[in-house]
Amino acid sequence: MKCPEVNSCCCCFSLRTGSAIFGLISLLLSALFAIQSAFELFLTSVSDDDKATSSWVLGGDICIQLIQTLTALILLLGVFQENCSLLKPWLFTTILVLIAELAFLPSFPGRILIFSDYAWNWTRFFINLPFIIDDIYGFLVVYSYSCTLCPGSHVV
Repeated sequence: MKCPEVNSCCCCFSLRTGSAIFGLISLLLSALFAIQSAFELFLTSVSDDDKATSSWVLGGDICIQLIQTLTALILLLGVFQENCSLLKPWLFTTILVLIAELAFLPSFPGRILIFSDYAWNWTRFFINLPFIIDDIYGFLVVYSYSCTLCPGSHVV
């Protein structure tokens, strides 16, 4: 099964420009979320029963966000060097972040609106929906760009 491809980003930007935009957005947001999670981990007080769970969730969030930050830097380098092999790590971690947003980790706005509730629920899903859409569309743009750089070599 072939992954769908797009011809441009938002109907007005080239795939290269769109990939750079998504790389920059990913870099900034993942760094922001990692910092926010670190502050939350060290500054919030929760009951002893919830402390272990929230520590694991926030620690996992910090790790995933730091990895996403690193791969966003690699993505930007790949876009500017026009090197399709440097786009692959970001594509992989974006899938991991998408899975985490769907199933495991609360997002930054989710933690603001629903303070220490780490359970999955429909409210959390709708709060995360813009981030989920961003991940899916960003993946399609970067994947399509990688296919134009290396025709015949599908990275997924």
